[in-house]
Amino acid sequence: MHSLKVLFKDIYFLIVLVLLIGVFIYKYQDLFLPFFSDELWTYGPAIRKMSVFGPSLLPSSLPLTDHWAHPLLFFFLSSLWCLIFGASLFSVHLFAALLSSLLLVVLYLTVKNMLNREIAFYSTLIFASQSIFLGQYNLALPEILTTIFTYLVIYFSEKKKYKLFIFFGICLVLTKESGVFPLIAIIGWNLIRDIFYDKSFSFSKQTIVKYIIFTVPFIAIVSHFVLLKLEYGWFIMPLRTESFEFTWDVYHERLMNTIHYLFIGQGRRPLPITLFFIGILFYPKIKILYRIVIVLVSFSLMKMFFGYWEVPEFVEFLVIPIIFIVIVKFIFIDSYKNDRSESGFIAIATLFTIIYILFISSFFDSRRYLLFLVPTLIVITIYFLNQIPKINKYLLPLVAIVSIGFSIQYQINDTDQGDDTNHYQDLCFIQKEAVGYLEEKYQYTQSIRTTFLVKHSLERPLTGYLKTITKFSNVASLAKDGNNCLYIFVNTELPNDYYSFKKEKNLKLVKKFEKRNAWIEIYKN
Repeated sequence: MHSLKVLFKDIYFLIVLVLLIGVFIYKYQDLFLPFFSDELWTYGPAIRKMSVFGPSLLPSSLPLTDHWAHPLLFFFLSSLWCLIFGASLFSVHLFAALLSSLLLVVLYLTVKNMLNREIAFYSTLIFASQSIFLGQYNLALPEILTTIFTYLVIYFSEKKKYKLFIFFGICLVLTKESGVFPLIAIIGWNLIRDIFYDKSFSFSKQTIVKYIIFTVPFIAIVSHFVLLKLEYGWFIMPLRTESFEFTWDVYHERLMNTIHYLFIGQGRRPLPITLFFIGILFYPKIKILYRIVIVLVSFSLMKMFFGYWEVPEFVEFLVIPIIFIVIVKFIFIDSYKNDRSESGFIAIATLFTIIYILFISSFFDSRRYLLFLVPTLIVITIYFLNQIPKINKYLLPLVAIVSIGFSIQYQINDTDQGDDTNHYQDLCFIQKEAVGYLEEKYQYTQSIRTTFLVKHSLERPLTGYLKTITKFSNVASLAKDGNNCLYIFVNTELPNDYYSFKKEKNLKLVKKFEKRNAWIEIYKN
């Protein structure tokens, strides 16, 4: 009770509570929307289905097409919620919204206790304004929960509360496979710290036990893979392994896209700019000459990496990585020398960011996968700005205002309708209208050719688009064969041959649904 009273005397924490209430009110209307994007064809219907059959962590508890070999903790918790409070669209979205609100609280409290409350407050404030967070705020997707467990795992590892570390580590990897990367970063940092900084590494019983503890959560994800092998005959879904690409040209392109999206996209440009040109340039714990060299070299590396300056190939994949590693060590890892009480988190966050970017770029599939790196980028930036004496109390609110302003400006001008943005509502509305129009005007046996997500909305009542449990029974993917069919196009899933397709099939427009930048067209040949 004493700790709770102290917590509610923290003015920053009270502002965070007001902030999450404000975000909830802002996003409230979206809690009634049908499912969208990946939650439309996988997560949403699967959660509602599991709530009927009973919550379970076993891959055999749902058909493969419902979970696509992912660990099932997110499905389990969501369906448990639905078992208690009902499986309506509102209920499923409400659970996701509560998790997002919890993430803001966890972010503030963990960063406050690992660094300080000013860094925690301004980081939470900036993160709450990000499009990638607001976009996923009420979506039934596992990235928010993965981020919650990531920060709890890092926090309890640094505080040496190993029982809680094991518990949340298991939760992390059973939420999503990518949860192994924060754990790898924690193990990597502890090895680096024990061997090179504290020089305390030994094969003593205490050290061995510590590293065994760090590996315990991996048993959970390995068990999941074993269950997949027993159920389906493979450890990792073949479709996922086929999407990996390590050809340098393709990998380099994906790596550039990943880095650009994380550091520049969605109005995040002020963060790396202030990190390097203010945070590091004025970082008082390194000599000024070193700081100037680091900023200039970092700027040059960026120009070369993104192809603005042409360099030989060996510079791209050999010289640049070596120099980059040296800079990362000198600034982000060596910060532990100057502040051993705080910089452990910065080192883990840095390693985690680098490892995950290198991995995700090999099969970059969805931008929402980068969600749990965004608060990490923000915290690292605010940390270095906070190290600047005398002006930090003016600098932090200024940077927060500028960053939030850029984020809001991006969202105002944004025309994207992905699940990492805050503008998918229009598409949900008109898709609901289009499906209702088909139910009213046509038989459920009508032959329909359409795109992937629309097909799922017509065939699966649990997606929330059909008015009844009756589904359209003659729906197929877009193809140029077949007559007397309805052809449905949506602007977010247009085929490359959209125009030639319509001309070749001699399609006549029957109905068009449109709202701002979203539209759906229904044709007949």
